[in-house]
Amino acid sequence: MKQILLSCLFASLAVPSIAQIDPSCTLEAETRFGYQFRSVDGHVQDSESGLRGDYLYLKLDGTVAPGFTFSWKQRINKMHADAAFFDATDWLTLTYQASPHWEISGGKQVVAIGGYEYDRSPIDVYIASEFWNHISCFQFGTSVAYLQGPHKWMLQFSESPFQHPDLRDLYGYSLMWMGHFPHLKTLYSVNLLEYSQRRYISYLCLGHRIEVGKAALELDLMNRASDHQTFFLRDFSLVANLDYLCLPNLNLMAKVTYDVNRTHSTADLCVLPGTELTALSGGLEYFPLIGNQRVRLHGQVAYTFGNNANPHGALFDKGLQVRIGATWRMTLHRDRK
Repeated sequence: MKQILLSCLFASLAVPSIAQIDPSCTLEAETRFGYQFRSVDGHVQDSESGLRGDYLYLKLDGTVAPGFTFSWKQRINKMHADAAFFDATDWLTLTYQASPHWEISGGKQVVAIGGYEYDRSPIDVYIASEFWNHISCFQFGTSVAYLQGPHKWMLQFSESPFQHPDLRDLYGYSLMWMGHFPHLKTLYSVNLLEYSQRRYISYLCLGHRIEVGKAALELDLMNRASDHQTFFLRDFSLVANLDYLCLPNLNLMAKVTYDVNRTHSTADLCVLPGTELTALSGGLEYFPLIGNQRVRLHGQVAYTFGNNANPHGALFDKGLQVRIGATWRMTLHRDRK
């Protein structure tokens, strides 16, 4: 089965030599920087406080031939864990639009896990769940998608998010539905992911985005399970995020995350057994250029409480985080026809 899916990956990357080449591309840059303060139980975390640059990206999108598009996003400020250039590549995909209803993609992709917190670009996330902080969501793989109007169904085979330099032969299988209704969008998925050789953890992810007027509410539920444990609501994450554009250039934000693992299984490598952790946050985004969101100023305060069984986790009991900073995006090059 794996050999067949890998063959599909290479086939999806093959460009027919008879295609008429008509390349075009758009090159963009984006970055976020500012001041961060973090403390745990009243103790300042000096290594994580101060002025800092969070993200620096280059993004290239375009076409290579009729029916073939590509997208490449490179994180310039990320270290290469095992001296591999692709460690800092979020995605590098080639997509073939076989028909109005079918498309095939291959390369480095976002693992098709549902939920809107997971789906947001990291540059747009100020505080995140414990799960979000530990999932390696960019992996090599291939996918086939069926499009019907505003809806999209996708089947994906990829490297597992839990593969690492000493054990790369781990894989994931995902089925995802991206729904679009007048006031509701959905990101649903079922996932089967290897966390060690021939051992799997399954996800059921239900992401909802409700849009009414100037307000948008995102509600995510992710249930995780493996062999020999109760399936529902023993190991899961809940995320609620509210955005309200009260003025054309001012967005108010509020967010709650809740991660819990009441199992004794070692399958969940993101939220460890014994964890029950809540994060509350609020803030604002201000866009100095009315009608243009390429420059963004932000301020955010978050407080976490509960128990994190991971001593190397991202969130801890009595944790305080303050962020003040700026984001800018610019187009460096765009082909004009």
